[in-house]
Amino acid sequence: MTEKSKTKWASGASAAALAVAIGFAAVPAAAQVEEIIVSAQKREESLLRVPVAVTTLGAGQLETFGNLIDIQRIQALIPSLNFRRGSGNRESALVLRGIGTISFSIAAEPAVATVIDGVVLSRSGQAFNELADIARIEVLRGPQGTLFGKNASGGVINIISKKPADSPEAYMEASYFKGDEVRVKGSLSGPISDALKYRLNAFFGSFDGYIDNVLLNKRSHGYDRAGVRGMFEWSPTNTLTLTLIGDWMERNDNCCADLLSGPPADALNALVLGGVSRGIETRAINQDQPANNSGDAYGLQLNGDLRVFGDHTITSISAFRVWEDDLLFDLDFGPNSAVSGPL
Repeated sequence: MTEKSKTKWASGASAAALAVAIGFAAVPAAAQVEEIIVSAQKREESLLRVPVAVTTLGAGQLETFGNLIDIQRIQALIPSLNFRRGSGNRESALVLRGIGTISFSIAAEPAVATVIDGVVLSRSGQAFNELADIARIEVLRGPQGTLFGKNASGGVINIISKKPADSPEAYMEASYFKGDEVRVKGSLSGPISDALKYRLNAFFGSFDGYIDNVLLNKRSHGYDRAGVRGMFEWSPTNTLTLTLIGDWMERNDNCCADLLSGPPADALNALVLGGVSRGIETRAINQDQPANNSGDAYGLQLNGDLRVFGDHTITSISAFRVWEDDLLFDLDFGPNSAVSGPL
């Protein structure tokens, strides 16, 4: 190759590079990728600066789930997150990268922690309540014990609620589905004064169920749930913000009865199955004890944020929570009663 040909090649490459640069500069700002802000390290920062495996679901993505959100439904959008359903909330668990806690004890602490607005839910069953007015959900994979404590050896589900709005806003949404399932939710937010803002939301859901109990002539696998939540944000100075959060939720689920789908192997199994159809299409049970998983949860929380030395913030989180869970289901899966004997 001669010196002349080398010069022509270099000139052509420079012209191509200049054209590419001009092309990128012409891309409108609206077409650029929006920066994702997370609080995976207990402070808000760009996702690109966080040295943790994080998947974030924003408010827009969460709206795809419809009227009400619960943790078990987001597994469809989160890599390596699985939900293991038990007979009730206390026996259910979240599993991240194959790590989770599955136990029948209400005292068992989870390996995947659930955190709502900075407060850790100490029992895995507490994570499966309805969620409303959520700004984003962050799923942190891998051990997170340094910042979130001993219950985060498998990962963390970090839930951040929407903050009070600077201007008045309100919305209400109602849905009706097949099987007489009804869901309603609403929210109201805005300023009370220059220093005080509020956000209130409520939800209600009801469903009779989709499993027929041929013995009791009732339906199973349904629910009745209702809850309210309030948030008040007070900023008496430019450097101090106090946030008071209170919530209450009640649920009464006629769930979850075990379906026997296999063929009867003996006379006892045939008695248990009764006249119920068998196979993978089974949608009926023959049980004398209806399943029920009920309870309520409520709490009060006070957050304080004091900005010092310019861009540093001292944060205090104080919270009190109560969770009650009652589980009742048929242990023999059939019409036989331990008290009265076979029907």
